[in-house]
Amino acid sequence: MLFRSADVDPSAWFAPYAESAYAAKLIPTHEEDGKLYFYPTKPISRAGTLIAFIKGAGFQISRKSSVSFLDIPANLWFANYISFAKTNRIARGHLDGNFGPYETITRAEAARYLVRILNQQ
Repeated sequence: MLFRSADVDPSAWFAPYAESAYAAKLIPTHEEDGKLYFYPTKPISRAGTLIAFIKGAGFQISRKSSVSFLDIPANLWFANYISFAKTNRIARGHLDGNFGPYETITRAEAARYLVRILNQQ
């Protein structure tokens, strides 16, 4: 699959990684005016990180969702990933009952998610 993103210079150090992530459908991209955007310098959210890690690990995710976070309706397109993460103790929500899917993730949280996913395999 050829990766041609309007915002990724093919000579950039991260270009091969962006191409691999795109080919594996790990990181969402955006298409606008016929151009593909990867947003390489844009922060990633808690939900986006979990989705990429879970897909990258090759887990099979049920289409059904039993999420019990106040800010994750069951019909949200990624609710099943959050449900999987909660059920498998990969990620937790906040004390107020929310998950905060659109919050920017810290490196510490990303490391915790990654280690917990690796421990599942």
